Parts: sequence; C-alpha cells; structure tokens
Amino acid sequence: MGCGIINLRDGVMYKRNLNNDSIPHRSEDYLIRLADQVIRHKDLPERLVYKGVPWSKKEYQNKLILKCRDILKVLSLERRGGRNPFILTGAIIYLADRLLAKEYSQKAILTQYIISEGTSIAEYSIRDHYVNLLKPLFFLKK
Repeated sequence: MGCGIINLRDGVMYKRNLNNDSIPHRSEDYLIRLADQVIRHKDLPERLVYKGVPWSKKEYQNKLILKCRDILKVLSLERRGGRNPFILTGAIIYLADRLLAKEYSQKAILTQYIISEGTSIAEYSIRDHYVNLLKPLFFLKK
C-alpha cells in the first residue's frame, strides 16, 4: 500500500519536469509525407496516362502540394473544427486534385480509394471530411 503513495508523490515531482508545451500536430505537418505516399501508389502512373495529363509524376506532385498549401491557407484552424489533422490532410489531397482538374480543364486523377490505400486512411473518413467540410467551402462558393 505504501508503494502507491510513493509512486503518486514521485509522479507529482516529475510532472514539473515534463514537457507540457507540446504543440498538437496540424495538417501541414503531414502534407509532404502523405502526398509522397499517394504519388508512390502503384496505380498512379497508369492513371496519369489514362486521364491524359501532360505532367510527369514529379510535376503532378509539385502542383498537388502547392494546391494543398493554398487550401490550408484558406482553411483556418477554427474552420477545421478540431478534426483529425491526419485524416483532414488526406481529404485535402483529394480536394486539391479536384481543384487542379477544374483549373486545367481535365479529369481528376485521384480517387478516394487510391488516397486511402496509399495513406492508410479509411475511404469513408476521406469522404466525410471532403463532403462535410471541404466541398461546401471550395465548390459551392459564389
């Protein structure tokens, strides 16, 4: 019984030395890694050809990341509403592909399945974040 008291006392003493200033992760922290995972998906080269995209994988990756950064600038932390930043990043990549397709008058390249498989984010999570948060903000603007 006395051992529990000592552990509690030690915990209180050590608490002062622990880092309580840790910063929660943001979508920006995951962008490069997740975009790279999507670009390395086994089906992407075939999709680029099939969709008639004039870019190499590297050019597409650069355009995708730049578009994601533009989205993140618009999407304030308040608008993100405490959503999981990892999952939100997957949905932002999906949105970025859609916006690039619209901007360049071409077909979208990525599917929710490809992003899901490449990043290990559930398709329904990508869809939920896209439909309920991102699509209304970026496609239904006047």
